[in-house]
Amino acid sequence: MTQIADKVYRNAKVYSIALDGKETHAEAVAIKDGKFVYVGDEAGIAVWIGDTTEIVDCHGKSVLPGLVDAHMHLAHAAEFYTARAVSAVLYRIPRLTRPKVW
Repeated sequence: MTQIADKVYRNAKVYSIALDGKETHAEAVAIKDGKFVYVGDEAGIAVWIGDTTEIVDCHGKSVLPGLVDAHMHLAHAAEFYTARAVSAVLYRIPRLTRPKVW
């Protein structure tokens, strides 16, 4: 028996790259306990939907699962790593995160 997903994204243009490096395209995804349990077409998503599933209709829009940008800017990181005390780091946060004027 299939588990019920916590969240389902359907009616989407899902773009991903498979483990073998090939591009994959799908219409729906199901997520259970923070993990993708289904990526495929609309017909296959129905078995993952239950009474408690949150359903998101993407209205044909693109979805990029797992797109995470984890990086740092060395100049900012250097300021944090040279701080001698936690209070010095906390003092610097508002200045570093203040919106820039373009």
